[in-house]
Amino acid sequence: MTAAQRMNTPGFERVLAAQIFPCFTIGCWNQTKTVYDFDYEFQKILMDTDDMAIHQDILQRLPIRDFFIPVYDSYDYNGMFVHVEFEEKEKTAAFGIVLVGPAKGSHDDFTFLTLPAWAKENQSLTEATRSTKEYLEKAAGQRQVNGISVPAVMEAVPSVFDGGTPYVRLAILCAYYLASKNPDVRLETSKKRDRPAFVFQGKAQRINIKPYTVGENATKEYKKNGEGKTPRWRHYWCGNGRERRECKFIY
Repeated sequence: MTAAQRMNTPGFERVLAAQIFPCFTIGCWNQTKTVYDFDYEFQKILMDTDDMAIHQDILQRLPIRDFFIPVYDSYDYNGMFVHVEFEEKEKTAAFGIVLVGPAKGSHDDFTFLTLPAWAKENQSLTEATRSTKEYLEKAAGQRQVNGISVPAVMEAVPSVFDGGTPYVRLAILCAYYLASKNPDVRLETSKKRDRPAFVFQGKAQRINIKPYTVGENATKEYKKNGEGKTPRWRHYWCGNGRERRECKFIY
């Protein structure tokens, strides 16, 4: 996340960092090629949860720290690459989020939006998403002061953030769910001919991804037994000495 932090500094180093950020995030994903396809209804259930405290020991149990999540409620983006890392001294979880979607009028080009976020130990989800809002507001403000080139989309983003961006909120919630106790995750197997094709310079290449379906059974259970109830996160201690904190998504 050093690149994300340097995107707030003036001069060439900042421009270079802005280019490195999405390359690094997507490059990390390329090592695992993991796709967590959260059920559309389950995404909405997650987004409807009340505010919660974020704990590092929970997030550090993520089985994979680089993954792609398809998004369904966006006209501009198909999904987001998520990179999670930890700053042990600061007791902070850092999220690198890169939204990607097709560029209008082109089959080969893509549009990107980079959204870094930070969550300190025991910080609320709302405060964590607000860190992105403050970051982008500062970036847009520096463009006016220093004349540094900032993508036009970044100038418009702060006005629609209010208490936090839904993309960042969704990314953190999905990561927390994957790290929670007994998440509803199922590995999907596919034949080579069924793998998704990535078109680059007019040539289609099939990518050997590792796709998981998330929340499909949980959604059915919620509709059957939890309709009308507010989904929530329950933290509790377990172990003989009650030394291990666990988290479970319940309703």
